[in-house]
Amino acid sequence: MVERVKKFIPAIKPENFPKRGTAGIRTPVISPEGNFVSEMIEIEGKNSFHVVNYNTPGATGAPAYSAFVIKKLQEKGILGQPKNQKDSIWNFNKIIE
Repeated sequence: MVERVKKFIPAIKPENFPKRGTAGIRTPVISPEGNFVSEMIEIEGKNSFHVVNYNTPGATGAPAYSAFVIKKLQEKGILGQPKNQKDSIWNFNKIIE
């Protein structure tokens, strides 16, 4: 798995992951009425943004949702763009085009 991640984060080192991780059970949010809340909850603070109850089938939705969150934070002025952006797979401007 770490070798696959190196495609996106070349500086990652396998020795930083001494043992294989395990999949866990996500703890869902329960409404005051006792029902499961199926959608994610976004909580915005003055200088923070929290995502609660994010449940997707594995990591498939994470890149697209991450791009959405970054754009939202940039529009609010909470997150600035890097000054010396390198041309790579992680070029955010190309992702949101």
